Amino acid sequence: MGKVMRILILLSLFLLWSQGYQAEELKSSVIEEKDLIKINLKNSTVIHIKKAENRVKGITQIYVKNIPLRPDDAVPIRPLLNVLQDKAIKRIIYKGMNYLGHLEQEDKVTIVLGLSNEDGSKDTLNWIFTPKMISINGRDYIGVQYNFEIVSSEKVIQVDDVSSWGIGGR
Repeated sequence: MGKVMRILILLSLFLLWSQGYQAEELKSSVIEEKDLIKINLKNSTVIHIKKAENRVKGITQIYVKNIPLRPDDAVPIRPLLNVLQDKAIKRIIYKGMNYLGHLEQEDKVTIVLGLSNEDGSKDTLNWIFTPKMISINGRDYIGVQYNFEIVSSEKVIQVDDVSSWGIGGR
């Protein structure tokens, strides 16, 4: 077995103008349903992660102040990992991303996933969601930042984030 690696990758920051937005003094939370993990961030951002039993399919929708940021028929957002094996880059094809649970903290939510490799080995991926607000030229923008922490026996060299976006769901 190779070394266990922990890498942190900052992938995306999606923001939407929020005229007159006042930060609510709420805590971020997670609601688990049969086929959905619903993350409610304290800045009015809501993330839907589709699952079938315990198998996570990916993010199907993100709303900021009830405005969808993705088309409803878009392919779910999910990470794809590339590793270095025998001096060549190889994409790991996981048999499944299994939902192991979540951690709720005041400013962020972490979704913990177990990744099953074709060879039977298991890796762990923490999908971390953090509410964000920035001000540019006097305008406030709110949204979400997400990143991954990966614990793997492989040497992960790249994470691809397959996604599509469209403000208003178009």
